Amino acid sequence: MEPCSMCGEPMEGHGHWNACQTPERVLDRLRKVVDEQAEDHGLWFEAKYITEHNLQRALRRLHAAIEGKTEEECARAAMNKWAGK
Repeated sequence: MEPCSMCGEPMEGHGHWNACQTPERVLDRLRKVVDEQAEDHGLWFEAKYITEHNLQRALRRLHAAIEGKTEEECARAAMNKWAGK
């Protein structure tokens, strides 16, 4: 049986999924995804078209909500990572 992707424990029984979905674990997992996306240059490029701009703005809003920062702080932090600051 495969381990749970959230906690690594065996997935025995149907109730395990709900038991390991604590707010702390969910937020930790979201923060890991945010960190991975912050490293992806393809998500933070200078938008040329309004559709790209809208998508990036929505992504920055999501990152800001998860990280507890403003959209500008998230964008600045991503740009600084690439610049080596």
